[in-house]
Amino acid sequence: MHGVDARTGQPSPSQFALLTQQRFAPFFWTQFFGAFNNNLFKNALIVLVTYHAARYAGEGSLFAGVESGVLVNLAAGLFILPFVLFSATAGQIADKYDQASLIRAIKAFEIAVLEVHFAMWQYLDESWCAAIPPPTATAAELFAFMDAVYGGANQWVGDAGLDFYAPYYYQSATQLGGPAYPEAHLLDLVGPGGIGDVPEIYPPLGVSKPWDPQAMRDVDAWVKAHGDRMIFVYGERDPWSGGQFTPGPGRDAAKYVAPLANHGASLAVVTAPDQADAGARLSRWMGVPVAIPRLQAAPGAARQAGVLAEDDLLRRRPRL
Repeated sequence: MHGVDARTGQPSPSQFALLTQQRFAPFFWTQFFGAFNNNLFKNALIVLVTYHAARYAGEGSLFAGVESGVLVNLAAGLFILPFVLFSATAGQIADKYDQASLIRAIKAFEIAVLEVHFAMWQYLDESWCAAIPPPTATAAELFAFMDAVYGGANQWVGDAGLDFYAPYYYQSATQLGGPAYPEAHLLDLVGPGGIGDVPEIYPPLGVSKPWDPQAMRDVDAWVKAHGDRMIFVYGERDPWSGGQFTPGPGRDAAKYVAPLANHGASLAVVTAPDQADAGARLSRWMGVPVAIPRLQAAPGAARQAGVLAEDDLLRRRPRL
């Protein structure tokens, strides 16, 4: 089986060329790391069982009189039990639906679950804390909460939402970077390798995304040294505000942090003194009087009420 050379479009004599193909490489690596995670977890479990069997093999122990080989086989049997129980159903699903589509859907769901806390603080406010489901919540209740936070999970991880921001995802992968989030509490569900929320699974697909760690440092240095006639507005509760640009001393520029605001922060919700300062700066820069409307409601509540729904700048943007 041979692939197609990505540069020439001609058949390649090497099967390894398949690893460069957009339709094959993501499928292969997802399958590879899935199998790797499963086998790594199984062998780690066997080592752990053997160790505890040897350690607690004395009288009165749960393992007393039980040979370690039996426990090892039992551990391996328990690990493959789900495959025995659900392989027939999984086979029916695989026959009914395209496997690549299933993998993409499962991966999208996993990423949506991991990012729900980020999305809540990015676009909503602390009033949603009371709506967080308890540990006893059903799967349906958990999904309903996640869907409500996203305003429809498909808008966050669906193809249309991702494709719209393909240029942003490319720059995020190569220059902007993005926040990370803890996965340790979920490794028993997704495997020791984690979710694999990496740039390669985001659009544009099939293109090189070399990381340049210096790009944003250069921008930050330029803003501090040369940034004039610039205004930066951040929301106090917006997770993205962790990486703020701050104009240097003596620059004709300003940074404002809107209290309790989220990713929808604007000059309409900064403090009254900051808003007056911004209005004066804009009027001086533009040579005409500038009046900034004041929005009394918090950005999160305003978005829920539809006040900001028509602002294209506030369209939901999934993070990388």
